[in-house]
Amino acid sequence: MVETFIKKVQIAHTEGDIRELSTIYDSICCIRYINSQTIRKDRRIETDLYKKENLLLFNLMSQIMVMRSKFSKRLQIAKNEGERSPKNI
Repeated sequence: MVETFIKKVQIAHTEGDIRELSTIYDSICCIRYINSQTIRKDRRIETDLYKKENLLLFNLMSQIMVMRSKFSKRLQIAKNEGERSPKNI
């Protein structure tokens, strides 16, 4: 499952799609919540897999946050440059 999200993030990052990154981020939050609930209810060995998956998903979420921040900064710079262009003066 993590691999699927990584591929989706790579595609969204390449295309510069902030909305898709946000959607993926929200999906990961939901999956991490479900995994956490499963870990709390089930104390068997299989929960280690959920813990590892949650950690990988958390790292991916952190990367998505950085990507979104960079895209937002680029968009803001582009917007500011557009406002200062000779056409708008």
